[in-house]
Amino acid sequence: MSNQKDVFNGAKQFANSQLSLKGGARLYLDGLGLKANAKTAVQAKKQVTDAMADKAVKANTEKGIYSSYSDSKPSKLELALIGGNYVDVSDNSTANKAGVEPTLTMTVKDCLAMATPVYANLDKEKAKVNIYGKAGVSLKAFVKPIREAGQGFKRQVMSRLTSEVVKCHMKACGLSVETDTSEQAVIKSIKASVKTISTKLEALKDLKAIEILNSLPSKYLS
Repeated sequence: MSNQKDVFNGAKQFANSQLSLKGGARLYLDGLGLKANAKTAVQAKKQVTDAMADKAVKANTEKGIYSSYSDSKPSKLELALIGGNYVDVSDNSTANKAGVEPTLTMTVKDCLAMATPVYANLDKEKAKVNIYGKAGVSLKAFVKPIREAGQGFKRQVMSRLTSEVVKCHMKACGLSVETDTSEQAVIKSIKASVKTISTKLEALKDLKAIEILNSLPSKYLS
C-alpha cells in the first residue's frame, strides 16, 4: 500500500538539489509500497512506472516537485485591475511608481496550483469557470510563463526521479544496475544536467553564467 506522505516528501526532496537525491528517491520508493520481488530489470521498471501512474501517486508527485520549485521562487505577481485588465504594479513597474496598489497577489505556488480548467479558460470571457471575466486574458499572460517554467522543471525532475527510483528498486530486488556509458546516454545525461543548472541560474538571474552555459556545443543543449 502506498504512503502518499512519503511520495510527496520524497519527490520534493529529490527535486531540491541541495538535499540528497538518492535519499529522496529511496523515500519515494518507500512511499510507493512496492514489494522487492521483481525478477528482471524490465519487470522492476514496469512495477515502478505502473505505481507512479496511479492517480493519487501522480498528483502527490507533482505537488512535491512543485512545492520544491515554489520554495526556490519567492517572487510573486502583484497586479492591479485597471480598465478591465490586470497590470503589473510590482516594485519597478510604471504603475507602482504612480502609486497604484495591487488588487491581486499570486505566488508561484498559486500560479501552479490554479486548476487546469480555470487556467485553460482564462481567455474565454464567458466561460463559467473563468471567475475573472474579461480580465482573464491579461491575467493569463502573467500566469502562463510561470506555469510553463514550472512544468518544464517538473518534466526534468520526473525523468531523473523515475530513473533513480527504478535503480533503487532494482537494488532492493537484488538485480544488478548497469550504467549505460554509450555516447548517446552520456550526452543525454549532460543535457539533463545543463537544464538543471540553467534553471538554477535563471532563479539567481545570473545572466553572465547563463550566457557561458549557452555557449556550449549545441549537442549538449536541448
